[in-house]
Amino acid sequence: MNRVSLMKASIYVQFLLLAGLTGSVREAMSQARPDTVPVQLQHYSSRLAAFRKAPVTVGKIMFLGDDVIEQGNWRRMLKDSTIVQRGISGDNTFGVLHRLDEAARFRPGKIIVQVGANDLARGVPVARVLENLFSLVGQAHARVPNASVVVISLLPINATVKNFPTSHARDEDIRELNGQLKKYQEIIKYTFVDVYTPLLDQQNSLHTVYTTDGVHLNPMGYQVLLEQLKKQKLL
Repeated sequence: MNRVSLMKASIYVQFLLLAGLTGSVREAMSQARPDTVPVQLQHYSSRLAAFRKAPVTVGKIMFLGDDVIEQGNWRRMLKDSTIVQRGISGDNTFGVLHRLDEAARFRPGKIIVQVGANDLARGVPVARVLENLFSLVGQAHARVPNASVVVISLLPINATVKNFPTSHARDEDIRELNGQLKKYQEIIKYTFVDVYTPLLDQQNSLHTVYTTDGVHLNPMGYQVLLEQLKKQKLL
């Protein structure tokens, strides 16, 4: 992607942010830059190095994001060997933005994104995470103009489950981010998929049948996620 296209993407996203979003986003943009280092730096580096060495293959669908993406066996679940998987556990929105060039070289027809929980777990403001996600969508469109972009909601959590992580996103932040992602999908040009709601139990927590530790999904949880994508005819 050339420099002019990058500048156009950046200007486009900044215009949308400044013209159409609440003051909380603009306030976050003026704050000191939060910690942008992935939670698992060594894992991030080794995964990215492996991605860069991989030959470019033609794939219609790319899954891009953090733990939820890396831990999903998308090719097996969807019976499609052409799917490109670009998930890194512990990654955040800053990390995905940093490696978007590597992902874009595959020129997928559809980019399915799920990231942001690790940002929130490290105290990055909701508005800043939202800004990064909007920038990610804008840059994805600029780099791969023919691709559609899908943004999957963050997942609910359940602190009562054994082995619940000590560092995690707050549910109120997750709900706020999901609400903003749903609200601005038509303006920023992506399709939002709500997997938060169908994963809830009667106490509005992540249902224990869908999780390994109150944060991450087990095979049944991934089936719910896939069902929501298929329900919106995105797979």
